[in-house]
Amino acid sequence: MIFNDGVFYHSEIAIGENIIYPVLKEVWENYRINFLLWSDQPLVYNENLLGIPDYILANRSPLGTVVFHKPYFILVEAKKESAFDEVWGQYLAEMIAVQRLNNEPEQTIFGIVSNGAMWQFGKLKL
Repeated sequence: MIFNDGVFYHSEIAIGENIIYPVLKEVWENYRINFLLWSDQPLVYNENLLGIPDYILANRSPLGTVVFHKPYFILVEAKKESAFDEVWGQYLAEMIAVQRLNNEPEQTIFGIVSNGAMWQFGKLKL
């Protein structure tokens, strides 16, 4: 399929499913023995630190692929271009929630925000 033939940018879901997920999956394939790639998994530490990232890279649970297991390492958000600049405040709260849920305040958490064409990478280390 030629990139111009599809409607990829009309929603965040379309961006995530058609552009971001295939890229993440390609990278994740090399690490899938140790990690799982989750989609739309809620993260709640408390009422101020919560969110539902589009994708999360987490440790593979010894109990199988149906158990969301920490530590969580990388969060990914798909955003339309109009909301791209505003997302980092919300995203920082999600990254802090992950550090606290992992119960490892010194752990580095990585974040990625993309609209499919532009990718921004963040790193949280307290």
